[in-house]
Amino acid sequence: MAWTYSTNFMGPIAIRWYEENNIPYTEVTRYSKIFDEETTVKVYEQYAGGRIDCRCDDINDPDYSHYGAELGVPVLPASEWNALSNWCDKLTTDTLLTEEELFKRYEEETGEKLHPFNEKPMGI
Repeated sequence: MAWTYSTNFMGPIAIRWYEENNIPYTEVTRYSKIFDEETTVKVYEQYAGGRIDCRCDDINDPDYSHYGAELGVPVLPASEWNALSNWCDKLTTDTLLTEEELFKRYEEETGEKLHPFNEKPMGI
């Protein structure tokens, strides 16, 4: 029996979130083919959050569901989200992990700390 884990990006996707949260940005001037002129755009530091989809191949597992299980992931700097995603793609466990167990295991195995955006600590 084995549980597998895969991240599912859910946001933030709106510029409004970046503006409301005063996310750092740089201004970049580029030529726009659409407007046929130079335009200046804000390039924001990227963030990502969502969930982890969990699947089990054993229908007798007490946590098994045909639809799978989900763990929440707070909004993280995109580089941390990407590293967590890559790590999850390789993770298999005999039992379903809780969010706390998964994040703790990630930090212990990688030596990297997760830094949720504007949220209380994840208890790890």
